[in-house]
Amino acid sequence: MLTQRPIEMLKLITPYALIVALVSMLVLALSLRETANMDVLMTRRESSRATRRGLVQRLHLDIVAALVALCGFAVSLYLGGLNNLLDVRTKSLLATPLSLAAPLFLIIAAVLLFFRFYPLLLNLAARLAGQGRGAASMLALAQISRSPGQSTRMILLLALALAFTIFTSVFTTTQNEHARSLASYETGADFSGPLPGNGTYSPTPQEARQELGNVPGITAFSAGFSGSGATKAADGNGPSILFQVRAVDADTFGSTAYWPDQPQLTSMMSQLRARRSSSTDAIPAYVDQLAWDKLNLHVGSTFTISVSNLDIAELPCVVLGKVEHIPTINDSTQGSLEGEVPPSAGVLVDFQTYLKAYQKSEQSIGFTSGSKPLILNQFWMRTTNDATTLANTRSALRIALGSRYDQTIFDRRAILDNLRTDPLSLNLLGILSIGTVVALILAIVGDLLASLLSVRPRLTNFAVLRALGTSPGQVASVLGWEQSLIYSVGILLGLLAGVLLSLTLVPNLVFSGLPNTGILSTLSNADFYALQQIISVQPVFPPTLIVAFVVLAIVFFVALGLMVRTVSRPSMGQVLRLNQD
Repeated sequence: MLTQRPIEMLKLITPYALIVALVSMLVLALSLRETANMDVLMTRRESSRATRRGLVQRLHLDIVAALVALCGFAVSLYLGGLNNLLDVRTKSLLATPLSLAAPLFLIIAAVLLFFRFYPLLLNLAARLAGQGRGAASMLALAQISRSPGQSTRMILLLALALAFTIFTSVFTTTQNEHARSLASYETGADFSGPLPGNGTYSPTPQEARQELGNVPGITAFSAGFSGSGATKAADGNGPSILFQVRAVDADTFGSTAYWPDQPQLTSMMSQLRARRSSSTDAIPAYVDQLAWDKLNLHVGSTFTISVSNLDIAELPCVVLGKVEHIPTINDSTQGSLEGEVPPSAGVLVDFQTYLKAYQKSEQSIGFTSGSKPLILNQFWMRTTNDATTLANTRSALRIALGSRYDQTIFDRRAILDNLRTDPLSLNLLGILSIGTVVALILAIVGDLLASLLSVRPRLTNFAVLRALGTSPGQVASVLGWEQSLIYSVGILLGLLAGVLLSLTLVPNLVFSGLPNTGILSTLSNADFYALQQIISVQPVFPPTLIVAFVVLAIVFFVALGLMVRTVSRPSMGQVLRLNQD
């Protein structure tokens, strides 16, 4: 776009450039007007000791902005508590934009309040330092409190640049982690899908494995049953909800499935295996959050399931525990779109236990022949990560399944690669990264220049200190206290603002697209909206942020060294000599 269509690009950015130019000219005009109304004596006094408050403080606009921000936060929190009552489209159109605007208002209010209370805190710190024994800290705080404008600008420049650096790093890492969680949620393993059998007999796990043919690269394989129907509480008083059941082989599923967000999978399979010999008729089951909430379940409570494509009407289940999600099941708790199919709750049971209960129920009812068997119809596979072997695995599955491969098979790695190369995500992350790096570099250069420029007008003061017997080390200590205060406050404010932006904005900005090939490309609007709500977004703070703090530490020592060199280099006689004026 930049090289091939420059005229169109200039037309696009011209309005924004004009807005920036107008704002800059307005600020310059106000500054010139304020300066023109001051005489020479007032200007000298203000440069040595600031006494005039800004227009924002005189009109108390910072207090007004803080109240507006708090009201925005209150409304945002209120709407956030109504997520379960709002459908996903209403939430996207109303609650999400408000939750994005509220933190920005709070940041602006915090900046304005910082302008108001920072000089008061400096004066308090200067009085406390004056009661101590050290002269360096007292001189540094006294100098900054006399004229806090320069230090305020440096602190805010550093804090805002660091805040957006933290936000961009957290957003980039969280976006990648969310894509990984979403890909594993949609597949449940490296490969998953329906078995190619005709559904007229119940194959053994070994026979189910052979139905896929000679597929290379498989390190673990598991087969089970997948079905849908309705469920309700055992007492019949609770509501009946849609559900999907996953009857898995507890012996092999734990080593085959890929559930990075559910670390308790191994213990769950152990509990299901241990209950196979139970004498009770209820089937041990794990339920997801949606079933837990809708049926008011607890550990040990019972409910019934009824699979729509089987003959047995109802089978009792007993709750062993709760998991937040069962992968491959759309159990969004955020509501559904109006007029669309509502989300389904999830139930996870052991296939052998389920088959035993099903056959026992068949015998008690009197089914001897002609009933629909409970068969293995779903498979999960774990494969190697080798690129060549993985390509051979996909080719073998495509040969075994034919045209059904693209419509039925979930490939975790292919989905993850497609999500991470989504054009919208790449453009957004690229723009944020470039803008953040440029802002951080400008902030570092700006603080270095501001440090040097703040020292030059004070050469006479430091020369007087040296003439009174102050050693170069003590002068460096005064400058070190000043720079330490500026950088410490800037880093602290940047950390607070960065964490605030990350915790509030990132969960609302992370948004996964859909693969342009495969079964996920055929999802409906309802499924697409629900897909964004199923996996909750948790901001991830990357360890690479330490690099930013190391860079700031280096900049601090460089600035301190340049300031000490600037102060110590000129001779006292040259600095203290009066000019003709």
